[in-house]
Amino acid sequence: MGILGCATVTVTPQLGFPKTIVIDFGTGCSSNNGTTRKGKINVVLSDSLRKSGSTAVMTFVGYYVNRFQKEGTITWTNISTPTSKDGNVKWTMEKLPTLPENIGCTPL
Repeated sequence: MGILGCATVTVTPQLGFPKTIVIDFGTGCSSNNGTTRKGKINVVLSDSLRKSGSTAVMTFVGYYVNRFQKEGTITWTNISTPTSKDGNVKWTMEKLPTLPENIGCTPL
């Protein structure tokens, strides 16, 4: 079982774009390596990710990996030119993961 093995994945619409993908780990489930995930990841695809100018916007709703919370939005944009199809992408991240309290980390 991979990381999505315990999640419910919903894709709408099945054909065409824009497309919404919801990956729902519910109140918590664990993969074979012992990683526990809970909450949802919502992904909106504007078009095929191979197409120049297409975007994938990922938002996290109550999403945790073990005790680490991931919040905010990640946007992936295909910035390749229509003729080159070189696969250049741009990532933007709105917020870093939130560390749980009492984890014993020293800030840099």
